[in-house]
Amino acid sequence: VSALKELILKENLDFGVAFDGDCDRALFVDEKGNTLRGDIVLALFAKHFLKQGEKVVYEVSCSTVVEDEIRSKGGIPILTRVGHSFILDKMISEKAKFGGEISSHLYFGDIYGLDDAIFAVLKVAELLSLKDAPLSQLVNELPKYETHRENFEIPDEYKFKVIEDIKEKLQKEGYNVITIDGVKVVEKEGWFILRASNTLPQIKLTVEARSKESLQELTKFATENLFESYKKVKSS
Repeated sequence: VSALKELILKENLDFGVAFDGDCDRALFVDEKGNTLRGDIVLALFAKHFLKQGEKVVYEVSCSTVVEDEIRSKGGIPILTRVGHSFILDKMISEKAKFGGEISSHLYFGDIYGLDDAIFAVLKVAELLSLKDAPLSQLVNELPKYETHRENFEIPDEYKFKVIEDIKEKLQKEGYNVITIDGVKVVEKEGWFILRASNTLPQIKLTVEARSKESLQELTKFATENLFESYKKVKSS
């Protein structure tokens, strides 16, 4: 990606894109060399292409900006688990217009709900052809949230038990807990999600908030609960 950024700046290009090996992920870089997460690109699609009543599928760790833009256009947000198979299933069953993940998988109802990096590139090119503004400006016009992500090394034998323990504890304490995939706690000033990796001995933390202060508070709260439950599960 660093070579791509250099090329964009050197040649004064409108945007760049990096593909993964099987070309189902598109990682976009704007004209200033900023890398765009998949959920930010999805929010742009929702803002500029979505029509009233159309559906968008997105996973639990995506930014609130995605839901903001879907609702602002009168669309219907559909939350689902992280993973290609889960999102593709929802895309088809809900007849959704768009779908996406932070990992830069972008899904399109126009091509039977599939994630296709080439189609994503064409969609971004279409967006720029319709708007008299560079890609960085379109991104800057989206609502802003503070974000923190961190991975914790937790052995496979414990990771799912830890998530289950945190879920039970926080539900008993009366928090607004979403359990579609891991444990997502939604507060007035932001949210956090703890979820066990399906492929690695890890628990992944994502935190989002309206301010840096709230971000720090939520991160501290999530981390303390994680280690408390890990200690409890290990000793049981």
